[in-house]
Amino acid sequence: KTTAIKVCFCFALLSLASVAIGCPCYGCDGTLGFSFAGPIPDQPLLKWAKQISNFSAGATIQCSSRGSRLVCTTSPGSTTANTVENEFTSSSQAGAASPTMFAFDITGRLLWNNSLLLPTLAYPYLDIDGDSFVSDGRFLQTLGPAGRPLVPQEDIIPSLYALLHTPTLTEDDVFMFASTTGHIAGYLTDGTPHASLSLNTTWADANGPVIALSSMTVAATRVFFPALATQRGLCSLYAFDVTRALDRRLSLAWRLPISCPNLGVSEVESHVNVNENVNVQDKVQEQEQQPNSPSQPQHTTQTSYTTPLSVPFVQVNETVSCLGSYDNNTKAHALACYLDNGSTGSLLFSLPLDNQISAFALTPTTGSDDPLLAVSLLDNSNVLLINISLGRVSAKISLCNSALSPNTCLVPVPHSPLATTTSTTDSIPTLLLLTQTPTSLNSNSNTPSKGKENTNATLFLTGLNLNTLTLSWSRTMLSSTTATAASQIIPLLSPDGSRTLVVASVGGYLAAFG
Repeated sequence: KTTAIKVCFCFALLSLASVAIGCPCYGCDGTLGFSFAGPIPDQPLLKWAKQISNFSAGATIQCSSRGSRLVCTTSPGSTTANTVENEFTSSSQAGAASPTMFAFDITGRLLWNNSLLLPTLAYPYLDIDGDSFVSDGRFLQTLGPAGRPLVPQEDIIPSLYALLHTPTLTEDDVFMFASTTGHIAGYLTDGTPHASLSLNTTWADANGPVIALSSMTVAATRVFFPALATQRGLCSLYAFDVTRALDRRLSLAWRLPISCPNLGVSEVESHVNVNENVNVQDKVQEQEQQPNSPSQPQHTTQTSYTTPLSVPFVQVNETVSCLGSYDNNTKAHALACYLDNGSTGSLLFSLPLDNQISAFALTPTTGSDDPLLAVSLLDNSNVLLINISLGRVSAKISLCNSALSPNTCLVPVPHSPLATTTSTTDSIPTLLLLTQTPTSLNSNSNTPSKGKENTNATLFLTGLNLNTLTLSWSRTMLSSTTATAASQIIPLLSPDGSRTLVVASVGGYLAAFG
Protein backbone atom coordinates (compact mmCIF):
# COMPACT_ATOMS: atom_id res chain seq x y z
CA LYS A 1 0.00 0.00 0.00
CA THR A 2 1.22 3.46 -0.77
CA THR A 3 1.16 6.56 1.35
CA ALA A 4 -1.10 8.30 -1.18
CA ILE A 5 -3.74 5.59 -0.83
CA LYS A 6 -3.49 5.71 2.93
CA VAL A 7 -4.15 9.37 3.57
CA CYS A 8 -5.30 11.22 0.47
CA PHE A 9 -8.96 11.34 1.55
CA CYS A 10 -8.35 14.32 3.87
CA PHE A 11 -7.02 16.91 1.44
CA ALA A 12 -9.98 17.21 -0.88
CA LEU A 13 -12.65 19.86 -1.11
CA LEU A 14 -16.39 19.30 -1.01
CA SER A 15 -16.59 16.47 -3.52
CA LEU A 16 -14.74 14.15 -1.16
CA ALA A 17 -16.78 15.10 1.91
CA SER A 18 -19.78 13.35 0.35
CA VAL A 19 -18.02 9.99 0.15
CA ALA A 20 -15.89 10.00 3.29
CA ILE A 21 -17.34 7.73 5.99
CA GLY A 22 -16.95 9.77 9.13
CA CYS A 23 -14.93 12.88 9.81
CA PRO A 24 -11.32 11.68 9.43
CA CYS A 25 -9.58 14.98 10.18
CA TYR A 26 -10.17 18.46 11.57
CA GLY A 27 -13.01 20.07 9.63
CA CYS A 28 -13.68 16.68 7.93
CA ASP A 29 -11.74 17.76 4.80
CA GLY A 30 -9.50 20.52 3.48
CA THR A 31 -12.31 23.08 3.50
CA LEU A 32 -12.54 22.98 7.33
CA GLY A 33 -16.27 22.98 6.58
CA PHE A 34 -17.38 20.19 8.98
CA SER A 35 -19.65 18.61 6.35
CA PHE A 36 -19.80 14.83 6.51
CA ALA A 37 -21.68 12.06 4.77
CA GLY A 38 -25.09 11.04 6.11
CA PRO A 39 -27.59 9.85 6.61
CA ILE A 40 -28.21 10.11 10.36
CA PRO A 41 -31.36 9.03 12.24
CA ASP A 42 -34.28 11.45 12.00
CA GLN A 43 -34.81 11.47 15.77
CA PRO A 44 -31.56 10.24 17.39
CA LEU A 45 -31.67 9.07 21.00
CA LEU A 46 -28.92 8.89 23.62
CA LYS A 47 -27.16 5.50 23.36
CA TRP A 48 -24.33 5.90 25.88
CA ALA A 49 -22.36 8.53 27.75
CA LYS A 50 -19.07 8.47 29.64
CA GLN A 51 -16.33 10.67 31.03
CA ILE A 52 -12.68 9.81 30.48
CA SER A 53 -10.94 9.16 33.79
CA ASN A 54 -8.55 11.71 35.32
CA PHE A 55 -9.63 14.41 32.91
CA SER A 56 -9.07 18.01 33.96
CA ALA A 57 -12.26 20.10 33.97
CA GLY A 58 -10.77 22.67 31.58
CA ALA A 59 -9.09 20.28 29.17
CA THR A 60 -10.54 19.59 25.74
CA ILE A 61 -10.69 16.45 23.66
CA GLN A 62 -10.22 16.49 19.88
CA CYS A 63 -11.57 13.49 17.97
CA SER A 64 -11.57 12.22 14.38
CA SER A 65 -13.54 9.26 13.04
CA ARG A 66 -13.30 6.69 10.27
CA GLY A 67 -15.91 3.95 10.02
CA SER A 68 -16.58 2.73 13.56
CA ARG A 69 -13.31 4.08 15.04
CA LEU A 70 -12.94 7.22 17.14
CA VAL A 71 -9.40 8.49 17.88
CA CYS A 72 -8.87 11.46 20.18
CA THR A 73 -6.09 13.70 21.45
CA THR A 74 -6.24 15.78 24.62
CA SER A 75 -5.28 19.37 25.28
CA PRO A 76 -2.91 20.65 28.01
CA GLY A 77 -4.38 20.20 31.47
CA SER A 78 -5.51 16.63 30.96
CA THR A 79 -2.36 14.91 32.25
CA THR A 80 -2.11 16.22 35.80
CA ALA A 81 -2.91 12.89 37.44
CA ASN A 82 -0.02 10.54 38.20
CA THR A 83 -2.13 7.41 38.20
CA VAL A 84 -4.48 5.97 35.63
CA GLU A 85 -7.71 4.65 37.10
CA ASN A 86 -10.86 2.73 36.22
CA GLU A 87 -11.03 1.51 32.60
CA PHE A 88 -7.49 2.68 31.77
CA THR A 89 -5.63 0.64 34.41
CA SER A 90 -5.59 -2.38 32.11
CA SER A 91 -3.48 -0.62 29.49
CA SER A 92 -1.36 1.82 31.53
CA GLN A 93 0.91 1.44 34.53
CA ALA A 94 0.13 3.36 37.73
CA GLY A 95 2.58 6.21 38.10
CA ALA A 96 3.21 6.51 34.37
CA ALA A 97 2.23 9.56 32.35
CA SER A 98 -1.53 9.81 31.97
CA PRO A 99 -2.74 9.01 28.45
CA THR A 100 -2.89 11.84 25.92
CA MET A 101 -4.44 9.77 23.09
CA PHE A 102 -7.45 7.47 23.17
CA ALA A 103 -9.28 5.24 20.70
CA PHE A 104 -12.85 4.00 21.12
CA ASP A 105 -15.23 1.81 19.16
CA ILE A 106 -18.82 2.69 18.31
CA THR A 107 -20.07 1.31 21.66
CA GLY A 108 -17.71 3.54 23.65
CA ARG A 109 -15.35 0.67 24.50
CA LEU A 110 -11.71 1.72 24.92
CA LEU A 111 -9.55 0.18 22.18
CA TRP A 112 -6.21 1.68 23.26
CA ASN A 113 -4.52 4.69 24.80
CA ASN A 114 -0.97 5.99 25.08
CA SER A 115 1.13 8.92 26.28
CA LEU A 116 3.61 9.04 23.39
CA LEU A 117 2.90 12.72 22.71
CA LEU A 118 2.40 15.78 24.85
CA PRO A 119 -1.12 17.18 25.15
CA THR A 120 -2.12 19.03 22.01
CA LEU A 121 -5.03 20.89 20.45
CA ALA A 122 -4.28 19.26 17.08
CA TYR A 123 -6.71 16.62 15.78
CA PRO A 124 -5.57 13.19 14.50
CA TYR A 125 -5.75 12.12 10.83
CA LEU A 126 -7.23 8.66 10.26
CA ASP A 127 -6.86 6.43 7.22
CA ILE A 128 -8.83 3.50 5.84
CA ASP A 129 -6.33 0.96 7.24
CA GLY A 130 -6.87 1.94 10.88
CA ASP A 131 -3.69 4.03 11.13
CA SER A 132 -3.51 7.45 12.82
CA PHE A 133 -1.26 10.41 12.06
CA VAL A 134 -0.84 12.91 14.88
CA SER A 135 1.52 15.65 16.01
CA ASP A 136 2.08 17.70 19.15
CA GLY A 137 4.34 20.17 17.33
CA ARG A 138 7.51 18.36 18.41
CA PHE A 139 7.00 15.10 16.51
CA LEU A 140 4.94 13.68 13.67
CA GLN A 141 3.85 10.21 14.77
CA THR A 142 2.22 7.38 12.80
CA LEU A 143 0.30 4.83 14.88
CA GLY A 144 -1.11 1.50 13.81
CA PRO A 145 -4.60 0.17 14.57
CA ALA A 146 -3.49 -0.95 18.06
CA GLY A 147 -2.05 2.48 18.92
CA ARG A 148 1.60 1.43 18.56
CA PRO A 149 4.12 3.39 16.45
CA LEU A 150 4.61 2.11 12.91
CA VAL A 151 7.79 4.14 12.38
CA PRO A 152 10.09 6.02 14.77
CA GLN A 153 9.00 9.48 15.85
CA GLU A 154 10.30 12.21 13.54
CA ASP A 155 11.49 15.47 15.12
CA ILE A 156 9.91 18.68 13.83
CA ILE A 157 12.69 21.27 13.66
CA PRO A 158 12.29 24.00 14.70
CA SER A 159 9.79 22.77 17.25
CA LEU A 160 6.26 24.13 16.76
CA TYR A 161 5.18 23.48 20.34
CA ALA A 162 2.64 24.44 21.62
CA LEU A 163 0.69 23.36 18.56
CA LEU A 164 -2.70 25.08 18.51
CA HIS A 165 -3.63 24.34 14.88
CA THR A 166 -4.09 20.96 13.21
CA PRO A 167 -1.75 20.09 10.31
CA THR A 168 -3.54 19.96 6.95
CA LEU A 169 -2.77 17.52 4.13
CA THR A 170 -2.29 18.69 0.54
CA GLU A 171 -3.18 16.82 -2.63
CA ASP A 172 0.48 15.74 -2.93
CA ASP A 173 0.52 14.25 0.60
CA VAL A 174 2.38 17.01 2.43
CA PHE A 175 1.31 17.80 5.98
CA MET A 176 1.31 21.58 6.34
CA PHE A 177 1.75 23.07 9.81
CA ALA A 178 0.46 26.56 10.62
CA SER A 179 1.96 27.45 13.98
CA THR A 180 2.03 30.17 16.60
CA THR A 181 5.83 30.12 16.73
CA GLY A 182 6.16 32.30 13.61
CA HIS A 183 7.02 29.37 11.33
CA ILE A 184 5.11 27.29 8.81
CA ALA A 185 6.41 23.90 7.80
CA GLY A 186 5.67 20.96 5.52
CA TYR A 187 6.40 17.30 6.28
CA LEU A 188 5.78 14.20 4.19
CA THR A 189 3.54 11.55 5.68
CA ASP A 190 6.53 9.40 6.60
CA GLY A 191 7.99 12.27 8.65
CA THR A 192 10.51 13.48 6.05
CA PRO A 193 11.01 17.27 6.26
CA HIS A 194 9.78 18.95 3.07
CA ALA A 195 10.02 22.73 3.53
CA SER A 196 9.72 25.46 6.15
CA LEU A 197 10.03 29.21 6.48
CA SER A 198 9.58 32.05 8.93
CA LEU A 199 6.58 34.24 8.17
CA ASN A 200 8.63 37.28 9.17
CA THR A 201 10.53 36.91 5.90
CA THR A 202 7.27 37.51 4.00
CA TRP A 203 6.14 40.62 5.91
CA ALA A 204 8.86 43.27 5.90
CA ASP A 205 7.21 45.75 8.30
CA ALA A 206 5.71 43.25 10.75
CA ASN A 207 8.18 44.45 13.43
CA GLY A 208 7.83 41.21 15.35
CA PRO A 209 6.48 37.66 15.22
CA VAL A 210 3.86 36.73 12.63
CA ILE A 211 1.63 33.88 13.82
CA ALA A 212 -1.06 31.80 12.15
CA LEU A 213 -4.60 32.32 13.43
CA SER A 214 -6.07 29.02 12.19
CA SER A 215 -5.30 25.73 10.54
CA MET A 216 -4.69 25.93 6.80
CA THR A 217 -7.39 25.26 4.24
CA VAL A 218 -6.42 23.38 1.08
CA ALA A 219 -7.28 23.70 -2.61
CA ALA A 220 -5.23 20.96 -4.31
CA THR A 221 -1.60 22.07 -3.67
CA ARG A 222 -2.39 25.63 -2.56
CA VAL A 223 -2.96 26.40 1.12
CA PHE A 224 -4.56 29.44 2.76
CA PHE A 225 -4.55 30.82 6.30
CA PRO A 226 -4.93 34.14 8.16
CA ALA A 227 -2.03 35.46 10.23
CA LEU A 228 -1.40 38.18 12.80
CA ALA A 229 1.61 40.50 13.18
CA THR A 230 1.61 40.42 16.98
CA GLN A 231 3.50 43.66 17.60
CA ARG A 232 1.40 45.76 15.20
CA GLY A 233 -2.01 44.14 15.57
CA LEU A 234 -2.33 43.80 11.79
CA CYS A 235 -3.60 40.78 9.87
CA SER A 236 -3.01 39.25 6.44
CA LEU A 237 -4.43 36.37 4.45
CA TYR A 238 -1.74 34.11 2.98
CA ALA A 239 -1.75 31.79 -0.04
CA PHE A 240 1.21 29.41 -0.45
CA ASP A 241 1.92 26.81 -3.14
CA VAL A 242 3.30 23.47 -1.93
CA THR A 243 5.01 21.28 -4.53
CA ARG A 244 6.86 17.96 -4.50
CA ALA A 245 9.91 19.26 -6.37
CA LEU A 246 13.64 19.80 -5.87
CA ASP A 247 13.25 23.56 -5.46
CA ARG A 248 10.51 26.09 -4.67
CA ARG A 249 8.77 23.52 -2.55
CA LEU A 250 7.03 26.23 -0.52
CA SER A 251 6.44 29.50 -2.36
CA LEU A 252 4.36 32.53 -1.48
CA ALA A 253 1.59 33.05 -4.06
CA TRP A 254 0.30 36.24 -2.41
CA ARG A 255 -0.27 38.02 0.89
CA LEU A 256 -3.33 40.27 1.28
CA PRO A 257 -3.75 42.74 4.18
CA ILE A 258 -7.17 42.12 5.75
CA SER A 259 -9.27 43.30 8.67
CA CYS A 260 -8.48 41.20 11.72
CA PRO A 261 -11.08 38.97 13.33
CA ASN A 262 -12.09 39.89 16.86
CA LEU A 263 -9.05 39.10 19.02
CA GLY A 264 -10.29 40.97 22.11
CA VAL A 265 -11.28 39.80 25.55
CA SER A 266 -14.09 37.63 24.19
CA GLU A 267 -11.52 35.39 22.51
CA VAL A 268 -10.05 32.67 24.74
CA GLU A 269 -6.27 33.04 24.84
CA SER A 270 -3.29 30.95 25.86
CA HIS A 271 -0.21 32.72 27.15
CA VAL A 272 3.26 31.45 26.30
CA ASN A 273 6.08 33.64 27.62
CA VAL A 274 9.42 32.80 26.07
CA ASN A 275 12.83 34.09 27.17
CA GLU A 276 16.20 33.99 25.47
CA ASN A 277 18.14 30.73 25.92
CA VAL A 278 15.23 29.08 27.73
CA ASN A 279 13.56 25.97 26.39
CA VAL A 280 10.15 27.08 25.08
CA GLN A 281 8.50 24.12 26.81
CA ASP A 282 10.04 24.51 30.27
CA LYS A 283 7.31 26.63 31.79
CA VAL A 284 4.47 24.95 29.92
CA GLN A 285 5.57 21.42 30.80
CA GLU A 286 6.82 22.06 34.33
CA GLN A 287 3.98 20.09 35.88
CA GLU A 288 3.28 17.84 32.90
CA GLN A 289 6.58 16.24 31.95
CA GLN A 290 6.83 12.61 33.08
CA PRO A 291 10.00 10.48 33.36
CA ASN A 292 9.01 8.18 30.49
CA SER A 293 8.20 10.97 28.01
CA PRO A 294 10.50 11.56 25.03
CA SER A 295 13.28 14.12 25.37
CA GLN A 296 12.47 17.63 24.24
CA PRO A 297 14.25 19.52 21.45
CA GLN A 298 15.62 22.97 22.28
CA HIS A 299 13.90 26.00 20.76
CA THR A 300 14.91 29.52 21.72
CA THR A 301 13.62 32.98 20.99
CA GLN A 302 13.79 36.47 22.50
CA THR A 303 10.14 37.29 21.94
CA SER A 304 7.29 37.37 24.44
CA TYR A 305 3.74 37.51 23.11
CA THR A 306 0.20 36.20 23.47
CA THR A 307 -1.22 33.68 21.00
CA PRO A 308 -4.99 33.50 20.44
CA LEU A 309 -6.63 30.15 19.79
CA SER A 310 -7.88 29.30 16.31
CA VAL A 311 -10.40 31.63 14.69
CA PRO A 312 -13.13 30.17 12.42
CA PHE A 313 -11.82 29.97 8.84
CA VAL A 314 -13.39 28.10 5.92
CA GLN A 315 -12.75 27.36 2.23
CA VAL A 316 -16.07 27.65 0.40
CA ASN A 317 -14.68 26.50 -2.95
CA GLU A 318 -11.28 26.35 -4.66
CA THR A 319 -10.97 30.14 -4.88
CA VAL A 320 -13.07 31.62 -2.03
CA SER A 321 -12.21 31.58 1.69
CA CYS A 322 -14.03 33.34 4.54
CA LEU A 323 -13.49 34.44 8.12
CA GLY A 324 -14.81 37.04 10.54
CA SER A 325 -13.63 40.64 10.62
CA TYR A 326 -13.88 43.31 13.32
CA ASP A 327 -13.55 47.10 13.32
CA ASN A 328 -11.98 48.22 16.58
CA ASN A 329 -13.21 51.79 16.07
CA THR A 330 -16.87 51.13 15.27
CA LYS A 331 -17.03 47.77 17.11
CA ALA A 332 -18.71 46.35 14.00
CA HIS A 333 -18.56 42.66 13.09
CA ALA A 334 -18.69 41.25 9.57
CA LEU A 335 -18.17 38.13 7.48
CA ALA A 336 -15.31 38.79 5.05
CA CYS A 337 -14.80 36.52 2.05
CA TYR A 338 -11.73 36.68 -0.19
CA LEU A 339 -11.05 35.61 -3.77
CA ASP A 340 -7.92 33.86 -5.00
CA ASN A 341 -7.12 35.41 -8.39
CA GLY A 342 -4.07 33.24 -8.97
CA SER A 343 -1.17 35.61 -8.29
CA THR A 344 -3.18 38.03 -6.12
CA GLY A 345 -5.96 37.95 -3.56
CA SER A 346 -8.86 40.40 -3.22
CA LEU A 347 -11.86 41.09 -1.01
CA LEU A 348 -14.97 39.49 -2.52
CA PHE A 349 -17.44 41.03 -0.06
CA SER A 350 -17.89 42.09 3.55
CA LEU A 351 -21.27 41.28 5.10
CA PRO A 352 -22.22 43.09 8.37
CA LEU A 353 -23.22 40.83 11.26
CA ASP A 354 -24.81 41.41 14.65
CA ASN A 355 -21.96 39.86 16.63
CA GLN A 356 -18.71 37.90 16.48
CA ILE A 357 -18.70 34.67 14.47
CA SER A 358 -18.64 31.61 16.70
CA ALA A 359 -18.49 28.78 14.12
CA PHE A 360 -18.91 27.84 10.44
CA ALA A 361 -20.21 24.81 8.54
CA LEU A 362 -20.76 24.20 4.83
CA THR A 363 -24.16 22.77 3.91
CA PRO A 364 -24.55 19.60 1.82
CA THR A 365 -24.93 20.33 -1.89
CA THR A 366 -26.09 18.66 -5.07
CA GLY A 367 -24.83 19.48 -8.54
CA SER A 368 -22.34 22.24 -9.16
CA ASP A 369 -23.80 24.90 -6.87
CA ASP A 370 -21.63 26.26 -4.10
CA PRO A 371 -22.78 25.30 -0.61
CA LEU A 372 -24.45 27.73 1.73
CA LEU A 373 -22.37 28.79 4.71
CA ALA A 374 -24.04 28.18 8.06
CA VAL A 375 -22.87 30.69 10.68
CA SER A 376 -23.51 30.86 14.43
CA LEU A 377 -22.79 34.04 16.38
CA LEU A 378 -21.86 34.67 19.99
CA ASP A 379 -24.75 35.66 22.30
CA ASN A 380 -27.26 35.15 19.52
CA SER A 381 -30.06 32.61 19.06
CA ASN A 382 -30.15 32.86 15.29
CA VAL A 383 -28.26 30.65 12.85
CA LEU A 384 -27.55 32.32 9.51
CA LEU A 385 -27.40 30.67 6.09
CA ILE A 386 -25.26 32.79 3.78
CA ASN A 387 -25.20 32.58 0.00
CA ILE A 388 -21.54 33.23 -0.85
CA SER A 389 -22.21 33.71 -4.57
CA LEU A 390 -24.59 36.58 -3.78
CA GLY A 391 -22.84 37.82 -0.65
CA ARG A 392 -26.00 37.99 1.42
CA VAL A 393 -27.98 36.17 4.11
CA SER A 394 -30.41 33.80 2.40
CA ALA A 395 -32.11 32.57 5.59
CA LYS A 396 -32.15 33.15 9.32
CA ILE A 397 -33.14 30.25 11.58
CA SER A 398 -34.35 31.29 15.04
CA LEU A 399 -33.78 29.02 18.03
CA CYS A 400 -36.41 30.96 20.00
CA ASN A 401 -40.09 30.10 20.54
CA SER A 402 -39.88 26.81 18.70
CA ALA A 403 -42.29 23.95 19.33
CA LEU A 404 -39.51 22.26 21.31
CA SER A 405 -38.70 25.34 23.41
CA PRO A 406 -41.80 27.60 23.65
CA ASN A 407 -41.24 31.03 25.20
CA THR A 408 -37.51 30.40 25.49
CA CYS A 409 -34.33 30.47 23.41
CA LEU A 410 -31.71 27.86 22.79
CA VAL A 411 -28.24 29.42 22.60
CA PRO A 412 -25.38 27.90 20.54
CA VAL A 413 -22.43 27.00 22.75
CA PRO A 414 -19.67 29.59 22.10
CA HIS A 415 -16.89 28.46 19.73
CA SER A 416 -18.39 24.97 19.29
CA PRO A 417 -18.09 23.80 15.68
CA LEU A 418 -21.27 23.25 13.71
CA ALA A 419 -21.68 20.18 11.48
CA THR A 420 -23.86 19.40 8.48
CA THR A 421 -25.10 16.11 7.07
CA THR A 422 -28.33 14.54 5.77
CA SER A 423 -31.11 12.73 7.61
CA THR A 424 -32.37 9.25 6.83
CA THR A 425 -35.73 10.40 5.45
CA ASP A 426 -35.44 11.82 1.92
CA SER A 427 -31.85 12.92 2.58
CA ILE A 428 -32.98 16.13 4.28
CA PRO A 429 -29.99 18.47 4.80
CA THR A 430 -29.47 18.83 8.53
CA LEU A 431 -27.43 21.27 10.58
CA LEU A 432 -26.09 19.90 13.87
CA LEU A 433 -25.05 22.18 16.70
CA LEU A 434 -24.54 22.22 20.44
CA THR A 435 -26.90 24.47 22.40
CA GLN A 436 -27.15 25.51 26.02
CA THR A 437 -30.02 25.49 28.49
CA PRO A 438 -32.84 27.83 27.42
CA THR A 439 -32.61 31.35 28.78
CA SER A 440 -35.27 34.01 29.23
CA LEU A 441 -36.35 36.03 26.22
CA ASN A 442 -35.85 39.77 26.06
CA SER A 443 -39.14 41.61 25.73
CA ASN A 444 -40.11 42.50 22.16
CA SER A 445 -37.26 40.48 20.65
CA ASN A 446 -36.16 36.96 19.87
CA THR A 447 -32.78 37.29 21.56
CA PRO A 448 -31.64 35.73 24.83
CA SER A 449 -31.36 37.92 27.89
CA LYS A 450 -27.82 39.02 28.68
CA GLY A 451 -26.11 39.82 31.93
CA LYS A 452 -27.47 36.83 33.86
CA GLU A 453 -25.27 33.77 34.20
CA ASN A 454 -27.01 30.47 33.69
CA THR A 455 -26.03 28.65 36.89
CA ASN A 456 -27.56 25.27 36.03
CA ALA A 457 -26.71 24.83 32.37
CA THR A 458 -27.55 21.82 30.25
CA LEU A 459 -25.86 20.90 26.98
CA PHE A 460 -28.04 19.77 24.07
CA LEU A 461 -27.32 18.19 20.69
CA THR A 462 -29.73 19.98 18.35
CA GLY A 463 -30.76 19.28 14.76
CA LEU A 464 -32.11 21.90 12.34
CA ASN A 465 -33.98 21.02 9.15
CA LEU A 466 -32.38 23.15 6.41
CA ASN A 467 -35.30 22.64 4.04
CA THR A 468 -38.00 23.94 6.40
CA LEU A 469 -35.55 26.14 8.38
CA THR A 470 -36.94 24.81 11.65
CA LEU A 471 -35.65 23.08 14.76
CA SER A 472 -36.27 19.33 14.32
CA TRP A 473 -35.07 17.85 17.59
CA SER A 474 -32.93 18.51 20.65
CA ARG A 475 -31.36 15.90 22.91
CA THR A 476 -29.86 16.39 26.37
CA MET A 477 -26.18 15.54 26.64
CA LEU A 478 -25.25 16.46 30.20
CA SER A 479 -26.07 18.81 33.07
CA SER A 480 -23.51 20.72 35.10
CA THR A 481 -23.07 23.89 37.07
CA THR A 482 -21.68 25.68 34.03
CA ALA A 483 -22.26 25.23 30.33
CA THR A 484 -19.36 23.41 28.68
CA ALA A 485 -18.22 24.17 25.17
CA ALA A 486 -18.08 21.05 23.02
CA SER A 487 -15.10 20.17 20.90
CA GLN A 488 -17.13 18.81 18.01
CA ILE A 489 -19.77 16.41 16.69
CA ILE A 490 -18.34 13.25 15.12
CA PRO A 491 -20.13 10.61 13.00
CA LEU A 492 -19.46 6.88 13.29
CA LEU A 493 -20.64 4.01 11.07
CA SER A 494 -21.47 0.60 12.53
CA PRO A 495 -20.96 -2.64 10.56
CA ASP A 496 -24.73 -2.90 9.95
CA GLY A 497 -24.72 0.52 8.27
CA SER A 498 -26.38 2.50 11.05
CA ARG A 499 -24.95 5.88 12.03
CA THR A 500 -24.03 7.16 15.48
CA LEU A 501 -23.21 10.75 16.43
CA VAL A 502 -20.65 11.27 19.20
CA VAL A 503 -20.32 14.59 20.99
CA ALA A 504 -16.90 15.24 22.56
CA SER A 505 -16.97 17.96 25.21
CA VAL A 506 -14.64 19.88 27.49
CA GLY A 507 -13.73 17.81 30.54
CA GLY A 508 -13.48 14.54 28.60
CA TYR A 509 -17.22 13.94 28.22
CA LEU A 510 -18.40 11.68 25.39
CA ALA A 511 -22.05 11.10 24.52
CA ALA A 512 -23.36 8.98 21.64
CA PHE A 513 -26.70 9.41 19.86
CA GLY A 514 -28.27 7.13 17.27
